[in-house]
Amino acid sequence: MNVPAYTDPAVEIRPASAFVGFCAALVNVKAPSEVRLAEAEIALAEGEADINRGVEAIARLIANSRIAAESGGRIDWDYLIERLEFYETKAARDLSKIQKLVERILMFIRDAEPGIARRARGMGRRQEDAVARFVEALRDARWQAMA
Repeated sequence: MNVPAYTDPAVEIRPASAFVGFCAALVNVKAPSEVRLAEAEIALAEGEADINRGVEAIARLIANSRIAAESGGRIDWDYLIERLEFYETKAARDLSKIQKLVERILMFIRDAEPGIARRARGMGRRQEDAVARFVEALRDARWQAMA
């Protein structure tokens, strides 16, 4: 039995697109501060949920591949490793871009509205942690597939 090592679409989540709403909510200068923070919190939770689904899909992909290999199925490990590395590279690039963007947004907020800067900075860290967790999950999966 030949089992293809196709990736789950949830693995293809782009961290940058998961957090576009978060960044947009923070820079919406027409909205009052509390409204912006509330919208940013909602968008952040949605982005974290997307990232969590991606991390779960990565774990499922590796687990299903192992099960298939143990039951006699053939897995194209080279293809799987190549795809995981591709997504890891894209996600790491997104992480770098997001860090720069969020840093600029937080500098703007700190200068323009120091009253909400602390909360916005905390949300920025949560967003960065979620993307880093996604990159680490891809890296770990790639290493597990290579083993």
